[in-house]
Amino acid sequence: MSIVQNPQPVLLSIAGSDPSAGAGIQADLKTAAALQVYAVTAVSALTVQNSLGVTEVHPVPPAVLRAQIESLLVDHQIACVKVGMLADPSQVACLNALRQQPVLARVPWIVDTPLRASAGCPLFAGAPDQAYARLLAGATLITPNLQEAAQLTGQAVARDDNDMLVQATTLLQQSAQAVLLKGGHRADQAVDLLLQPGAAPVWFRAPLINTRNSHGTGCTLASAIAAFLVRGQPLARAVASAITFQRACLARSKHYAIGDFDAGKGPLWHFPDPLYPREEHDEQHD
Repeated sequence: MSIVQNPQPVLLSIAGSDPSAGAGIQADLKTAAALQVYAVTAVSALTVQNSLGVTEVHPVPPAVLRAQIESLLVDHQIACVKVGMLADPSQVACLNALRQQPVLARVPWIVDTPLRASAGCPLFAGAPDQAYARLLAGATLITPNLQEAAQLTGQAVARDDNDMLVQATTLLQQSAQAVLLKGGHRADQAVDLLLQPGAAPVWFRAPLINTRNSHGTGCTLASAIAAFLVRGQPLARAVASAITFQRACLARSKHYAIGDFDAGKGPLWHFPDPLYPREEHDEQHD
């Protein structure tokens, strides 16, 4: 009896591990699964964190990071690479070298730049504007937030649309093929800006969603973009689809309490309403 072969395109996530499963590779895996894309992972760092913040970062040696990725390349059809947290310049250099391999050079690279945790210690040791220059220059899309864009450009944090456009333009000239500048930290509304060479700026505006469960929003958005690219969407559409998905996760998260709900930031809820609603016997224990 013959076995039907149906090779599946795979998303490769390179990021740190979050034991609380709110961000990092855990958020990437949940995102990919929710969007019906198979994902594999290479761990850049082990972190000590929970809903209250990050307290420790333990980088993986570059040789081990490289070994993880090369092992995956042996038997997986990588269709897109999503880069999240990197711990130091040596890891950036490792990825720059690996990207020269034909199997990785021909696929899209979505590079997120989490340089510091929203609550807690820095995630990257070193000067990011220098260390990241080459990696960003070869990226299909980079996805910095306002604080990260300020660090990468050496400018003040953007406060309005004009500031965002100036910084996105600077990043586009310096580096990537496209820039998604995330303005979710603006006080007035959620504003994201997609800028591509030769194209008009695309603005995504929406009301802020009132929820404490915002841990992992950046990881979720970047990995969702990568997942939609794996599914065959063009970049601009993949960005729009990912923003819609991210907002749906944020909206659903309002109904769940995970972690220290009074003081911490819980994770997004990546899943739709449960197929099997809770029943009375679910709460009973022997």
